[in-house]
Amino acid sequence: MNPELQKYYDLDPGFAQFVESHGKVAAMPDMLKAYRRWEYDLICDKLDEERRKAEIEERLATSIAEAKAEGIAEGIVKSQMEFAIKILSTMKQGSNASEIYDMLKLLDIPDDIIEAAKKQIAVNL
Repeated sequence: MNPELQKYYDLDPGFAQFVESHGKVAAMPDMLKAYRRWEYDLICDKLDEERRKAEIEERLATSIAEAKAEGIAEGIVKSQMEFAIKILSTMKQGSNASEIYDMLKLLDIPDDIIEAAKKQIAVNL
């Protein structure tokens, strides 16, 4: 016991009685069991909280990674479209259409982007 509490224990019979009664009650098997259950519940609650926090952080990281990948993919499509439009615009100057198409295919520009670029150029003419 803390030395200051020991002095108070020695001087105050009511406090001494409380400490002794508390010691008896705390030593009872049912009280020990209840206390251990309370401690166990605290540990389980803390573990659940940490698990939920980890799940949230994992979901957030996954969402960020997906958003970045989506943004990169959109940027690639946009740049391919702009490039295809610029290349197809040279057709106006008398270039061979099949050569331009072959060049775009060599650059791994998908057919749907090439077709969309053709449509956009036709609208702008």
